This record gives sequence, structure tokens and C-alpha cells, in this order.
Amino acid sequence: EMQTAVRGFVATRDESLLAPFERGAQNFQTALTDLQQALADDRQGEKLDFLARQEIRWRAAQRAVIAMRRRTLDDALALKQFA
Repeated sequence: EMQTAVRGFVATRDESLLAPFERGAQNFQTALTDLQQALADDRQGEKLDFLARQEIRWRAAQRAVIAMRRRTLDDALALKQFA
């Protein structure tokens, strides 16, 4: 759902489509925290830490895509003033 939200935003520039992206990030963090607490003394915690780092990297990459699309829109609007 998060990836679909980013794709939709990139295609349409509709900010409202990013709501599932933001919600998904919050839901992931809540679920991860619950799992980390449940597995505090378990070796599975190392795997969860790895998963958390991967999700942070993925989300950062998606935020970069979103920022790039927003800049593209801003640049297009700025250029339109000179047309």
C-alpha cells in the first residue's frame, strides 16, 4: 500500500494519495515495536533490527522520490511564469 501510494502521487501529483504511505510508516513502526518487545531476549531480535534498517532505507528512498516530484512541479510552475 505504501509503494502504491508513492506511485500514485508520482503519476498524479495528488498529495492526498500519500496518506497510505504515512499511515503505513506509522503502522510498521508500531508493529515493529510490539515484536521487538515480545522478542527482547530472542535472537530473532537481530533479524528485526535488520528489517527495521531496511525499512528506514526504503522509506528514505521513497521520500526522495516524493521530494523530487514536488520539485519537478515547483520547477514547472516557475518556468510557466516566464512563458
